[in-house]
Amino acid sequence: MKGRLGRIMAGLWVLAASATAIAQDGLDELTPDALTIERLTVQAFQGVPVDNDHLLACCAPQMITRDGQVLLWVRATFAPPWTEEVETVRVSHRDVALQVAGTDELLPIIGTYDLYGFFEVRTPHLAATRPGVWPERDPPVFFNAVFAVPEGAEAFTLDFGGLAAARIPMPPVGPHPAPGDIVSVTVRSAERIDAIPSVDRVGDQEIASVIRYTDGAILEVTLVVDPIAGNDLRDPRQFIWRTASLQLVYGDGQIAPQLGQYLGRSLIRNTTNAYRLDPEEPPREETLYFAVPNGADGFRLYLGSSQVATF
Repeated sequence: MKGRLGRIMAGLWVLAASATAIAQDGLDELTPDALTIERLTVQAFQGVPVDNDHLLACCAPQMITRDGQVLLWVRATFAPPWTEEVETVRVSHRDVALQVAGTDELLPIIGTYDLYGFFEVRTPHLAATRPGVWPERDPPVFFNAVFAVPEGAEAFTLDFGGLAAARIPMPPVGPHPAPGDIVSVTVRSAERIDAIPSVDRVGDQEIASVIRYTDGAILEVTLVVDPIAGNDLRDPRQFIWRTASLQLVYGDGQIAPQLGQYLGRSLIRNTTNAYRLDPEEPPREETLYFAVPNGADGFRLYLGSSQVATF
C-alpha cells in the first residue's frame, strides 16, 4: 500500500500548496494560557460556489463574488485546552474579529466549510467539548471561517474573543477549494438494466417494490472512491461524501436523475458515506443508480463543483 500512502501524502501537500500556513512562532497570542494556536492556514480566492443543503449544482453554480473584495478562508487549530476545570470552549462568531492591520473596521464572516470544497453561507462558532474519555483522548480544537476582505490589503489581525490572536499576511489569490482536489473517482463499470428492487419496512412488515424508468433505462454505476486527504474540517483523518452531491451529466448538458444507493436492501436517495483514511485499506467501491434515456452517452460525473470522472 506504499503507493496509496504516497497519494495520501501528496493530497495533504495539495492542500498545503494552495494555502499559506503560519508557524506557531509567527503568532501573537494575547493570552497564551487560554488558547494556543498550533497552526493557522489561510487561503484567498476571488469567488466561491454555495452548497447550502448539500445541493451544490455541478453546472449552474450559485457563485458568491464581491466587488473590490476577495474571500479569505482561515483555518485555525488550537492545542487541546482540556483540564479538570476546562470542559467546554465556546467563542461566538460575534467575538471572532478580523481587521485589516492598523484599522478598527471589523470584516464580516460570510460562511464556512464543514467539508472541504462545500461552502455554506452561515456564521460558525468556535465551540468544542472535552471528550468523555479524556485524558486518554486529548483532541485539538478546530475553527474555520471565510471572510470578505478588501483587495489590496496586506495584513490582518485576528482575535478569538481575547483568548488568542494572530497577525495574518495576505496570501496570493488562487482558485477556490473544490471537492475534486482531494479525491480520485474512477468508474469501475456502467451497465443499463431494466429494473431494480427495493425493500422498505413499515413496523414489522417488509414492503417489496420494483423501480423502473418508463422513458429509458436504469444505469447502474460502480465507482472506486479513493480519497487522498481528509475533507472533514473537524476530523482531518475522515473523508465524507453525500450521494446528493453526486450528479451525472450526459450529452450536451442534460442531468440524469439519481435514483439512489442501496442501504441494506433499500434504495435510498440521499446517503452519507464516511471513510477513515488508512493506507492499509483498499479504496472503497460504491454503486449508484441513475435514470437515463435510451441512447444517452458522453457521461460526466460531478462531485459538487468538480468533474471527477467521464465514461
